[in-house]
Amino acid sequence: MKDLLQKLGPLFEADYLLPRTLMTVIKLGDLLEAVKSRLFSPDVCVAKLYFFVTTKYSLSDHQQKIMHDSLQDLSQQIIDKVSGRDLNTLIEEDRQQMCYDMYRLYVIGNDLHGVASYSYKNINEILRICIGTVAIQALGLFEETKEGAREKNTRSVSKKFEKDSMKLFYNIRDQLVYLLLNRCSWLTSVDHLRESLYRWDLVLRIEIPSKVLEIEFIGYVKDKLKTKLETGWYDVLLVVYCQYHHLFGSVVQDILSALAFKALEKGQIIPTYGSQTQEDAKRRYAELLSSVFETHWKGMTDDQMFQEAIKWTPFAHFLDMFYQADQGKHLSEGSGLQLIKATTAVEDRMNQLKSGTILVKDHSVICANFEQFEKLIMLMMKKDKREMDPTYLRQLVDLRSKELQAFLEVYGLVTELINMCSRF
Repeated sequence: MKDLLQKLGPLFEADYLLPRTLMTVIKLGDLLEAVKSRLFSPDVCVAKLYFFVTTKYSLSDHQQKIMHDSLQDLSQQIIDKVSGRDLNTLIEEDRQQMCYDMYRLYVIGNDLHGVASYSYKNINEILRICIGTVAIQALGLFEETKEGAREKNTRSVSKKFEKDSMKLFYNIRDQLVYLLLNRCSWLTSVDHLRESLYRWDLVLRIEIPSKVLEIEFIGYVKDKLKTKLETGWYDVLLVVYCQYHHLFGSVVQDILSALAFKALEKGQIIPTYGSQTQEDAKRRYAELLSSVFETHWKGMTDDQMFQEAIKWTPFAHFLDMFYQADQGKHLSEGSGLQLIKATTAVEDRMNQLKSGTILVKDHSVICANFEQFEKLIMLMMKKDKREMDPTYLRQLVDLRSKELQAFLEVYGLVTELINMCSRF
């Protein structure tokens, strides 16, 4: 197959129907190699998968593995189209072609996702998530490129975008959530919960080219997961958080950390450790959480600690616990020392904000994670029994932003003047 593709590849530019014709005779076993060659557009590859699934009553594990690997590569191809590129700088022809390609891809992807949901197909959850990922990524890129794209006849595109993209967006999202709630929500044992969260995490890690859609999508799925976990067993959840938190992305970690501390507050018991009193439970949980904290923050510099403190959402939970005497006393000496270093780094940046000596890179990190930074400062103020106007911090950050903008404007003018003078 590789030799054949190398020989036919140069002809694809001359005959736009050749890739489609060749794809009809490519067997599933050769599909991954064809996908990786980048000679076939993603919509043609997904159309092949759709044909294969609809003509088979059920799929073997090996066949599903080939489909999974192919879809993962197609997903990366979509992300590569926007990675490091400003879509607004694309010439009109390229922008329109990308829009048309993504339109066909998300329509076919949605159809494939619908067929894959049939129970008799026996398609596993991870493969169904991969199908949904490609469809929703293509839809997101379509939304980003469709503005200004003229609906017209071309040799490969229908005259109008007949499928409502947002309707399909909600359809795919709801189907994925339905799958997760009904087949990936076993909460009664550590192993079952870990495997269920792995599938939720796959969905919550989906990169959607449209940030507006990504925020809406992630927020909706996150709320569903949080609601589901709140009905589970806190002791099982706490063990999973303490032992396996590193397997998950930041969104799942954030949910788990919040619920783990809720379990700590309630004095939930982990039967494995044999404690039966609330005080013993808090001590044992604190030991586990200290281990998590020390592992995550080991060997960081002052600058790294500051960035991690306001980027790593669970840090606020650890700090709040550290400031509570009845719970903080159970934290290990090492984790307590790390907390002091981290809070000192945050306080230093706060003082630099006040004095106007904040570094540009630190100011940028604060702007990008303002809510977390504000939460940490308020916790520190509460601990020291100090008060601060709720709007003060936002006004201070905005003031420094205006100063930085003014500096950049002057810098631009000076640079332009230097360039002009250097010509004489």
